[in-house]
Amino acid sequence: MESNSPSTVSWVIWQLLDSNLPTGGFAHSYGLEAALQLKYFDLQSVDEEIRVTGLLAFARQTMEQQASLLLPMVSAAHHAAKDATALLKCTDAGSSVSMVSRWATLDKECHALITTEGGRRASTAQGLALLRLACDNIPSLSSQHCQWLRTARDLIRGRVGDRHRGDAAGASEPLGVPHHMSILSARGHQAPVFGWLCQALGVDAVTCVRMFCYLVLRDLMAAATRLGLVGPLAAVRLQMTLYEDAEAVVGRFLEQEASERATGGKEGGRGPRQENPLLDILQGAHEKLYSRLFIS
Repeated sequence: MESNSPSTVSWVIWQLLDSNLPTGGFAHSYGLEAALQLKYFDLQSVDEEIRVTGLLAFARQTMEQQASLLLPMVSAAHHAAKDATALLKCTDAGSSVSMVSRWATLDKECHALITTEGGRRASTAQGLALLRLACDNIPSLSSQHCQWLRTARDLIRGRVGDRHRGDAAGASEPLGVPHHMSILSARGHQAPVFGWLCQALGVDAVTCVRMFCYLVLRDLMAAATRLGLVGPLAAVRLQMTLYEDAEAVVGRFLEQEASERATGGKEGGRGPRQENPLLDILQGAHEKLYSRLFIS
């Protein structure tokens, strides 16, 4: 099965959005649990209408935050993977180094942009889970892409240098990359892994950023249900209500990205950024809660 076959791309999209995909998204609340306990956005109101209004406000602000902070990283990884596609025709070690170096650079930028430890752990846990799943369970990936994914996974685990030097049992099977590869470091943040994997599977850039935004909404509404803010049916209704807002967020991001690419980022380009300090503070406060249902 070809990864870029038009007849299979839709199936790939549905698989990546499936709630049964074991990437751990439902273990995180995007700061919603902290907002509830710290009494922000009127989430503890006994009036259901006020509570729902607060939840919608939180969801819209979260989407805006993700669009300004992580959608640029998703898109950059997708474009970097597309630029690196020609390298897959090469079998030399240098091409592997170039591909992994590009991804590791984006991963490092993502780590610097996410300022809370809880947010970082949520991002890396989901990214590594997605990477682990892709390495061994997606048959439509080319052998070259699989090799890159395994190299990236080993880089996160800190095994690149070990495998060059040989382990305690004396094994020294190389990864197919030069020894100086071991100076790279990576943590496996979700946004760069997701963007790169979508491109490898033939998903276009616009659909890729829409998918990422959908995952944010899906996990946020699931968290709201588990926290007892709304029931399952109400969560479905609210999520569908938010699709127009999500499309507007994605549209503004794509318009700004196109403008920045047209001007080379020299005129008004702001790049990835934190736009809502309150949400950042709430996510950082999650670890200090007395009792917690979610990891972040």
